[in-house]
Amino acid sequence: MRLYKFYAFSLLEILITLSVLGVLVSISYPSLQSLLQSSNRKEATLLLTKIQYQQEQWRSHHQNYALLSELKVPSTSENNLYQIKISLIEDDNYLITAEPINGQLGESCGTYAMDKYGPVEKSSSGKIYANLDCWQY
Repeated sequence: MRLYKFYAFSLLEILITLSVLGVLVSISYPSLQSLLQSSNRKEATLLLTKIQYQQEQWRSHHQNYALLSELKVPSTSENNLYQIKISLIEDDNYLITAEPINGQLGESCGTYAMDKYGPVEKSSSGKIYANLDCWQY
């Protein structure tokens, strides 16, 4: 004859366990959000760098820089988190911007910008873009 032992948890033990889990989740959630934001920033900076490279390739074969349609680059990032735009500045420069949309709205770095010289923090018209700290991974 077998005797089975049944283990039961009291209500107090369950409440303590749930409280500990709640504290752990509340501590780890901001870190997770920060990690996701950082990953999304990488998507924007890598895409801008890729477009900058494509612009220089285009310029080596043409008299001017290209628009998005000419480079065959989509107007949004792969995960639909940034709206990509190219503004041609005269014939010898351009400004590529990645503006946060959808899940990236409210992101602390804001809009990223790059021209043929690299990241841009402030345009000639005075518009402020993501600072260089935001470009660091």
